[in-house]
Amino acid sequence: MGALEREVVIPAQAELARAGALRSRLLREHFGTGPDAAERAAAELGWDVGKARKALAAHDDYRTWVREGAAHARTSVPVHRPSGDTGLPARLAATLMTAACREEEIVSGRPSPVPIPDELAPWYVYVRGLGACIAVAVEGVHTPDGNPWEYMTVAPVVMVLEAGWTVHEGVIVSPVPYDLGSECVIFDEDAILAGGGDPQ
Repeated sequence: MGALEREVVIPAQAELARAGALRSRLLREHFGTGPDAAERAAAELGWDVGKARKALAAHDDYRTWVREGAAHARTSVPVHRPSGDTGLPARLAATLMTAACREEEIVSGRPSPVPIPDELAPWYVYVRGLGACIAVAVEGVHTPDGNPWEYMTVAPVVMVLEAGWTVHEGVIVSPVPYDLGSECVIFDEDAILAGGGDPQ
């Protein structure tokens, strides 16, 4: 059951949770979040009030679920370190890299098929499925005093090269496409393929 849960059940639960969060966001945009939002949604959609209230709350429930998962990951995922000197203290650099990689399967020693500028090279990592990636802080989400588990992620090298980047206090900050609702990068399949990954 362990492999089945990891490969099928958990991803399916995650997709359902994301879908629920997206529906919640759309409902909130239409009906608002006031005290009568659930009643108005129920009347217009033909739902009972309890279902409408639960659907409107799914966005906050999903964010809590993600944060709880991140908290669990901080105690369970392996530590990852940048491959070169970032100019940051070693512990901070490892924290940032670990937060970016999370539970991704890292393939060590695999070079990037895409040339990487020297500035990005310390933050390079090869991720199974995604291919050649850079650990980045998402522009617009990143704050210098924020939680790395909320703003760090991996993005395919080609996406970072196309989006551009800046270096802020040793951290690569890039405006890669990012869905705030699901709190994840909107991956480009061509960029994944160019980096040797498999978008399937």
